[in-house]
Amino acid sequence: MTQAELQKALEAIGKGGITVNGDLVLSKQVENEIGNVEAGGIGIQNVYHHEEPEGGDDPCLPKELDTDNARKYFPKAIERQYMQVTADGKYHWTGTGDRGENAQLAYFLGRVYNYKHTVNGNAGENFPEESLNELFGVKRLYSSLTQVYNAQKRQRWRAKIDALFVQG
Repeated sequence: MTQAELQKALEAIGKGGITVNGDLVLSKQVENEIGNVEAGGIGIQNVYHHEEPEGGDDPCLPKELDTDNARKYFPKAIERQYMQVTADGKYHWTGTGDRGENAQLAYFLGRVYNYKHTVNGNAGENFPEESLNELFGVKRLYSSLTQVYNAQKRQRWRAKIDALFVQG
């Protein structure tokens, strides 16, 4: 293997497949392995990078839900295992470990899609309830969201979700 081939292989490995909690995020294809690592040899794999669709859009999100915030915070929720991508390309909220999964989901999505609670309802951006209900396979997210804010006592799980939105 020439130095140029080795350099190219190392760059390809750097662009290879990545999994998050067992879910394939970026695919890679291994052609062959050269050397034997156990015997002290150098293991090299030719790896082919799978290009994402142009624009880097999330293939699971419909156009009306594909926002900068969604692309930023959905992966954070997946990383913390609050949410997962299902086999059919939709999302499933697994929750923070506390009760009230639908309320947690509604609160998280309210933060992602800039819901601003007031006594008169939402003062923020339009909350895309129908598309979100379909994407997560739930009903009445907006109702759950208003119940979160109308509760007499602040829910303990809100701090866990709020931590996803802390810059740093």
